[in-house]
Amino acid sequence: MIFFIKKLNSKVFQITLLTLFIVGTTLLLPFKCLSQKTELTEEETEWIKTQKTVTVANELDWPPFDFVEDDMPAGYSIDLIKLVAQKTGLKIEFVNGYTWSELIEQFKVGEIDILPAVYKDDERSSYIAFTSSYFSQPTVLITNSNNNIQTIKDLDNKNVAVIEGFSITKEIEKQYPNIIRVPVSGVLNGLKKVSTGEVDAFIESIGVVSYYLDNNYLPNIRIISDSRLERMDLPPLYMGVQKDNIILRNILQKGIESVSTEEMNDIRQKWIEVDVGKNIESSGNSLIIWRIAIIILISFIILYFLFKWIFKRSIKEETALQFGSRKFRIKSIITLGILVLVVAGLGWLAVGYIESKFSENIELQLENDLNSAHGRIDFWLKQKSAHLKLLGHDEELVNLTHQLIEISNNFRQENYDVVHNKIARFFDEHDYKGSFIIDGTLNNIGSEDISFVGEPNIIANYRPDLLKDVFKGEVIFIPPILSDSIMQILPENSRLSMMSFVIPIEDTTHKVIAALIQEIDPAHGFSEILQLSHVGETGESYVFNRNGKMLSRSRFENDLMELGIYQEDSFGTQFIEIRDPGGNLTTGYEPQLSRQMQALTLMAESAVNGDNGVNVKGYRDYRGVDVMGAWQWIDEMELGLTTEIDVEEAMSLFYFIRLAAIIVLGITLIFIIGSILFTLTLGEKANFALIKAKEELEERVIARTQELNKANLQVKSIIENASDAIISIDELRNIVFYNPAAERIFGYSTSEIEGKSIGILVPEVAEKVEKNKGSDKTIDDSCILFNKREIEAVKRDGTILFMENSVSTMEQDGKTYHTVFLRDITERKKAEKRLKSQSAALKSAANGIVITNTQGNIEWVNPAFTKLTGYSWKEVIGKYPRVLNSGKHDKEFFLTMCETIINC
Repeated sequence: MIFFIKKLNSKVFQITLLTLFIVGTTLLLPFKCLSQKTELTEEETEWIKTQKTVTVANELDWPPFDFVEDDMPAGYSIDLIKLVAQKTGLKIEFVNGYTWSELIEQFKVGEIDILPAVYKDDERSSYIAFTSSYFSQPTVLITNSNNNIQTIKDLDNKNVAVIEGFSITKEIEKQYPNIIRVPVSGVLNGLKKVSTGEVDAFIESIGVVSYYLDNNYLPNIRIISDSRLERMDLPPLYMGVQKDNIILRNILQKGIESVSTEEMNDIRQKWIEVDVGKNIESSGNSLIIWRIAIIILISFIILYFLFKWIFKRSIKEETALQFGSRKFRIKSIITLGILVLVVAGLGWLAVGYIESKFSENIELQLENDLNSAHGRIDFWLKQKSAHLKLLGHDEELVNLTHQLIEISNNFRQENYDVVHNKIARFFDEHDYKGSFIIDGTLNNIGSEDISFVGEPNIIANYRPDLLKDVFKGEVIFIPPILSDSIMQILPENSRLSMMSFVIPIEDTTHKVIAALIQEIDPAHGFSEILQLSHVGETGESYVFNRNGKMLSRSRFENDLMELGIYQEDSFGTQFIEIRDPGGNLTTGYEPQLSRQMQALTLMAESAVNGDNGVNVKGYRDYRGVDVMGAWQWIDEMELGLTTEIDVEEAMSLFYFIRLAAIIVLGITLIFIIGSILFTLTLGEKANFALIKAKEELEERVIARTQELNKANLQVKSIIENASDAIISIDELRNIVFYNPAAERIFGYSTSEIEGKSIGILVPEVAEKVEKNKGSDKTIDDSCILFNKREIEAVKRDGTILFMENSVSTMEQDGKTYHTVFLRDITERKKAEKRLKSQSAALKSAANGIVITNTQGNIEWVNPAFTKLTGYSWKEVIGKYPRVLNSGKHDKEFFLTMCETIINC
């Protein structure tokens, strides 16, 4: 049973390890499940081609990562950004000669495109888009070796050197406001002030500190590895770009991902002789892990032997017999139930943790995709604006506009038609769509519908502020105008969803003489951009106005047509409103309300209220399908932007992992439960068998004991009633047992003779004892007692007895005992002596003597008979006496003689 339980525990332990391995492995999967491809997209490649150079910040003194050496950029991060630029085709230009604070300010105003080595914090996250981390290094506390500072908590009201603009400085200010911050120009300056005692401490990254300590003489420096500065204990390094420059961020990210492990190691070995991050980790986290592992191992060993000792002491036979009892089974089942609940609870927590990690990863992916989509839209608008601005300088358009201005002063239909046709032909040749041309008074001087000429522009009625800005020389974006009254004044071919660009028309002196309003259909403008911004197979990104109307095309138009989601406006144009139908239309759900009466989806409702958000718990989209999404409201465009993915696809891997974990955990629990129940069943049967065996054994023992007692009584009775003397002696010939017959024969009582030498009774033994006196020599085979013979013994009164002896030997408790049986043959010896005397007399008699048996056959004759008859004793022995018949006596004489012999 113990062997089986050990095997069972071994199997359970192996399965537990396997389960933990599977769960641990699945915990890492979410971080990889939605990873982006490393190849650049067409848009990213095109963006790189359109950029002459991108500027990269270069710090003065932050070695070994980012600094200036011999007036040239140098360092770990500099080499990495160069390698990334080489792999992606970026043309980079370094900006140096400024402090970190000055570089940050230039970055904020757009004069610098890339920060190659930057820490992440909440403030920077508001204006910087970060790549993934490429290096982590611990932050250390540097103090003067002459002070007693042990932790950052000892620095209250003490002077600490700080560098303005550093994340570490901000965290010190936030977490430890009582520290007196002393600004220094750089890391080396801060270290020198600590060395000379001008400040009490300085906090910086170990890699930077090590570099300066190796290359400068800085005495009295003491490094405390644990700075205890929250969020800066092991801060990762990132590359950062402008928040809205998502394309550049993605290019850098893919460039970093394309750097091989060997290439990254080469850069590290060049600038960091010892990988301080790993070194600190090995001396910190790894050391802690090893200590914990050793403590757990030692604790396990101690507990094992402790429990073994406790069980050995506490678990008696009575306790062991309870193993298969009903009470024990109930307790075991309750304990097993608690164990199952605990294991199931831990499994549920593990699955919940995995789900949260999946959700976090999906949330991050959705936010990144949303930011990417926003960046694409911004980039498209900027490119579109720049391109349209060139249109406003076109000489032909400027001349035609001058003609329209002149005509508007003295309007004649035939003159306007000529110019209008020329403008229409111009737009056709250049693939432009111009809706209106307005003058400085915001009146239409040109329009596809002549009825609008000379009238105030309809946009001027709703957004005059934007139209006024265009006469300052800027291309202005006009978001869709959502007003019921505008329907009455729009041209026939206009749509409520139309957006517009207002383009300044400038003469050769750069004076804005008029403005061109160009309508843009977002279904064409945004759809192509957003087609590239989606997560997975079911994901899509789209824009919508404040009414919840989708302005871009869906990726799944054909499927949506079959679902009847499309509506039709008064112009016959089909569109989708982002409304929740109340159920999944793709599975046949039929909504109770018409599309117009349905509420906006959770995402659309939040966005049109001006809120940004992300939801990974799931909500119904315009199809009624459960989706996860991230959204934002773009105020300057008055549009909502969202990216969504079906929950089923987003969580498919998690569902698989959860199912696998449940199966593994379930099998493990079933195996454990089955094994324990099987063990309990075996224990029960074994217990019954043991009890039965015990009862049978007890019965046998009782019966055997009774038999033994009976036998002992018989033996005792035999020994006590025996006529022979029975004496037991030990190896030294001392008497240990003396039966009543011996008392009677020898005259000694048991109390008198017990413990004394048998030589008292047998003189020959006494002689031998005397010879070996003082040697404690044991009885050997030469002792007279071991030879079955007749010996002489002495009674208490000195009478000599003739005895016949025999000896038996036995082992008891490691000792040897000899039992001597003595039979008194004194009378027999006397009778033999008498017979011997009589025999001699018969042999010497002169008369012939014949001795016969009861049958009358001759058994013995004396010598005299031989002489008298002439028969030898051989001739007559066994024969009838008739051989001696001489014929002188009759038959009756012999009969009388025979009867006399027989009857005598």
